[in-house]
Amino acid sequence: LRNTIAAWQDVVTASPPPLRIEHALLAGPNEVRDLKRIGATAVVQPAYVNPLGPVAASLDFDEETWLPFRDLDDAGVPMAASSDSPCAISAPLLESSFGVTRRTSAGVDVAPAQSLPLERWLQMYTAGSADAGGQTDERGRLRPGLRADLVVLDGTLSDPPSLRAAETWVSGERVYAADRTPLSQ
Repeated sequence: LRNTIAAWQDVVTASPPPLRIEHALLAGPNEVRDLKRIGATAVVQPAYVNPLGPVAASLDFDEETWLPFRDLDDAGVPMAASSDSPCAISAPLLESSFGVTRRTSAGVDVAPAQSLPLERWLQMYTAGSADAGGQTDERGRLRPGLRADLVVLDGTLSDPPSLRAAETWVSGERVYAADRTPLSQ
């Protein structure tokens, strides 16, 4: 990460291209500060808490933090969430729950101080990902003129495992309804 940031610092001008760090897995205070300064987006995968968390919890880093979600967010670094499918699970609600709790399915807590609330994860999977992909003017938010791609959730935000997709809409058309009502034509 440090070398990538240094290379970007050499080429960034007054109108920099969108910069993304895929797999922002490990960063210390200097890297977090530099990412903010150059305007790079950190693309993070909260699902990695589950399979890699026990290994990371056993490591002793000098200044770096593994999956520094809170550090990046507190510093104002733009963030996008991703599944990294097919390398990891592709279920944003389940993935987000790992970012909320920082707990593996085996019950191992991994740096819980780096957790973020579910509302923030939903924003990173939607607006954050659209921004990181250069699609701010096309998708990622509910706003006139943008694609009406959305999921209606059923459940409680304070209990992420309770959440289920009740409806899915693509370009303003309902394409899925959990209650099996007829879909719009």
